[in-house]
Amino acid sequence: MSIQIHQAIEWTGKSGTVYRYYIWPRRSLVDGNPPGNFILVKETEDGVLAPVFIGQADDLNHRISLSDPKIQECIHAAGVTQLHLHVNRSGEQARMAEQADLVARWEPVCNVQETTRDV
Repeated sequence: MSIQIHQAIEWTGKSGTVYRYYIWPRRSLVDGNPPGNFILVKETEDGVLAPVFIGQADDLNHRISLSDPKIQECIHAAGVTQLHLHVNRSGEQARMAEQADLVARWEPVCNVQETTRDV
């Protein structure tokens, strides 16, 4: 699968809601510091896109959850190749709901690790 930067891609949550994201280089900064959701993705050799971590932030340039060393370790070990961004100005509650919907559907390895660590 040939992916272009800023190409739109749709991710479907467990609820059936479809969310439109845009593909960015992994360490990108976004003009205007918008709030939103993000997905760190690994593209496999056969072109399959696998979510590794799904999160949300008040500022997509400061993805706070990624400062956790255990999550960083997991993301590095998983071999993330892409960053998918979705600007979401509907407030933190809406961003958290989107995150939860997508995590419930895709069960990304680093979100699952985060959950089991908190138990």
